[in-house]
Amino acid sequence: MKNLRSIWKGPLGWRSLSHLKALVLHTCPQLTTIFTWNEAFYLINLEELVVEDCPKIESIVVTPDPTATEPRLWRARYLFLKLRKISLHYMTKLVSFSNGLRISPILQWMSFYDCPSLKTLSPEEVHSNELKVIIGGAEWWRELKWNKSEWLQPPNLDAIFHPIEQDTYFITRLAEINDQLRARMQETELSQQSGLGDSLKAPTVHDGTSSKQKQVA
Repeated sequence: MKNLRSIWKGPLGWRSLSHLKALVLHTCPQLTTIFTWNEAFYLINLEELVVEDCPKIESIVVTPDPTATEPRLWRARYLFLKLRKISLHYMTKLVSFSNGLRISPILQWMSFYDCPSLKTLSPEEVHSNELKVIIGGAEWWRELKWNKSEWLQPPNLDAIFHPIEQDTYFITRLAEINDQLRARMQETELSQQSGLGDSLKAPTVHDGTSSKQKQVA
C-alpha cells in the first residue's frame, strides 16, 4: 500500500465501520493519519490494530488541541470499547498512541518494536484491568518515561513486560508470547469453570438435618 494517503475520505456515518474487527496496515510511506479522535469512536467492534512500517505517522489517534476551550468530556471516554490487541512496529516517527486518551477498557496486548521516537506513554493509554502483555526492546523499556496524569499514577508494569533483543527473532518471539498468553487464558477459563461447577453442587444433608439447620448450628 505504498500510495495509500488516507484510510477514508469524507464524514463517517454511525454504522460505517461498526463491523470492522481488525485493521492491519503494512508499509504505507505516504500515510500521515490513521484516526482522528472522533472517528475512533465509530469503530465500536475493533478488536485488533496492527500498524507496521508507516514512517510518517506520529500519533495513531490524532487528538484535539489540549489548550482548546471545547468540553473535555472526551478525555474520560475510551476510544475503542472492544480493542484487545495493539501492535506497532517499525514506526520511526511515532511519538504517541493517543496523546493521553484512554484506549480500551479490555486491552490485553501492546507490542512496540523499533519505535525510536516513542519515548513516553501516559497512564491513561495503558489503563486496562485486562492488560497482560507489553512487548518491546529492553533498552526502550528502561528509558521509557511516564507523562503526568491528572487522575492516574504511573503504573508499574515490569511484571508483564516481555523484552525482545534481536530483530532476527522478532516474529518468532511474538508468536511465542502469543501462545503463552493463550495458554494462560485457557487455564484461567478452565479454573473459573471448575470453580463455578463446584459452587453449583447441592450441599450434602445428613441425619435428616436440613442444610439451613446445619448452618445455624
